[in-house]
Amino acid sequence: MARKNKKGRAKRRNKAQPGREEEEKAKPHTMIFSRAGVGKFVKQLATDLRLAFEPYTAMRLRFSKSNVLKDAVAIAGKFAVSHLVYFTHPSDSINMRIVACPHGPTLTFRVLSYCLRADVLSAARRINSSASIYQHPPLLIMNGFTGEGRQLRLLTTTFRSLLPSLNLQQLNLRTVRRCLLLNYDPETDQIQLRHYSVRLAPRGVSKAVRRLRRKKVPDLSRYTDFNDFVNGAGCASDSGLSDADFDGDHNTIDCLPVGVGPANPQGGASAVRLTELGPRIELQLLKVEEGVNSGAVLYHKFVMKTPEQLVELDSRARRKRRLKAKRRSDQADRVTAKAEERLRHKRRCLEGMVAAGQLSAEEADRLLKEEAKGDGEGEGESAAGANGDDAAAPPKKKTRLSSSGLAKSSAAGKDKKTVRAKALAKKSPAGKAKAKSGIKKKSTKLTARKKSAGVRKAGRARK
Repeated sequence: MARKNKKGRAKRRNKAQPGREEEEKAKPHTMIFSRAGVGKFVKQLATDLRLAFEPYTAMRLRFSKSNVLKDAVAIAGKFAVSHLVYFTHPSDSINMRIVACPHGPTLTFRVLSYCLRADVLSAARRINSSASIYQHPPLLIMNGFTGEGRQLRLLTTTFRSLLPSLNLQQLNLRTVRRCLLLNYDPETDQIQLRHYSVRLAPRGVSKAVRRLRRKKVPDLSRYTDFNDFVNGAGCASDSGLSDADFDGDHNTIDCLPVGVGPANPQGGASAVRLTELGPRIELQLLKVEEGVNSGAVLYHKFVMKTPEQLVELDSRARRKRRLKAKRRSDQADRVTAKAEERLRHKRRCLEGMVAAGQLSAEEADRLLKEEAKGDGEGEGESAAGANGDDAAAPPKKKTRLSSSGLAKSSAAGKDKKTVRAKALAKKSPAGKAKAKSGIKKKSTKLTARKKSAGVRKAGRARK
């Protein structure tokens, strides 16, 4: 009997919900990568930072040496990417830049020091880094971002826009498994970035009792009594300090909702414990500028401009933008003029073919319409480039032939030409006579070879 086509359990569970895709696109997405010229440790730092921004980041992104920043900006709109975070390595330091897509601003930070995720986990006493904690974005905690200054307000806005905002009415506490801490020190003007995992543990419960609650049978061979196991006596490994020894009012939560955190027989009090996952990064804001690495400098840590210099820079930027717009409009006019000239030439050629009877009028009209349609699409693309929308359009694929491919194609063309020339030459009377003489020459050569071979055989037989 044939099997009925029924939907499986996983297929029913993963059925697309209406409006869910638009809701996911509305959330901020990031692309984190490193530019060419950085070392292997900075590349690993970019990979570790991607893991901290999971799941709304491109984990499998590969940014090669041939790619430029314009490529990333071009595909950002297609994949609903709101921010670009990338690392560069100038001659004197390591920089990190955050770009708000598609029109900026751009924030440039200097990486004063960093520690990779592997180094942080190797120094941890207990690792809580399961794959399930990366299914939801981390909770953003910002400390010290208060004070005067436009750069601080811009920093706060940028860091908040890197992660999805929280809706306290719809927030599920089970999804809060990680937190991203950003601490600003106004005295040193530095920003510390830390990444932690969050877990709840019942307060006032020893490690031995927690082992029993996990439904694991402990090894009691080292103890004389069960009380020794519960109280931690008789074994030096269990009598040392544990996480419960550091619990207090500073990390205790009472009255948790039902189903959140482990059950606690002592009234529901639980201790919040953080485990650092890495990486650690020390940052310092250097520069804030408009646009994508091209625009007026809004803030610079080491360079201060006078009002006259700011006015001069503003006028220079405006002049540059006007020249760029003029070049774009001139290029669009040239493209349009070439398309019109090509259409007129096509019309004249088709009219001549129709007059000579080589083509029908209907076929000529169809060819003219196709040519006009192709020119219209080309003009639309050039107009979009002139309006400044070329950054949002995906880059065109360029088909390039290698040197070996060109050699093969040229060799194949030469072979075809020689075959065609030989075929035409054979059809002519002179070619036929030449071919007959060639056949005669070949036959005489063969007979001479046969005679020499016979003479050799006769000589061998005599010997």
